Amino acid sequence: EDVIRDRVSCLVGSEMCIRDRYLELNSSANQIIADRKAVLADKKALEATQEGYKVGTQTILDVLTSEEELFNDRQAYAQDRYTYINNLIALKETVGSLGIKDIQYLNSWLVYNSISHKDKYAKSKTNHS
Repeated sequence: EDVIRDRVSCLVGSEMCIRDRYLELNSSANQIIADRKAVLADKKALEATQEGYKVGTQTILDVLTSEEELFNDRQAYAQDRYTYINNLIALKETVGSLGIKDIQYLNSWLVYNSISHKDKYAKSKTNHS
């Protein structure tokens, strides 16, 4: 019901709504970039902590804490990718340009994309904004 109310009120002030949707999309894209950097940093920190554990300078609790941080940042990364998809759909819907190519593009986001692979959001900031 809140989503429907939001969409109806959005149609009333469409220019402001389009601007808001665009800003939300850019914000979520920037959050994905930050999340990706956090995950990569967490991976390196975990590796360093594991090596420290092997030589006796870190405890198993330190290793588990590093693993938990990596897990939490991966979860945030996945959630923010989902938010990006929703924001892109909302913008395209508001503008009235949601088409089959957009659906195919969005469908590609539903497949797990390893953090080590180049994310598609970089292209999307120029092609789908």
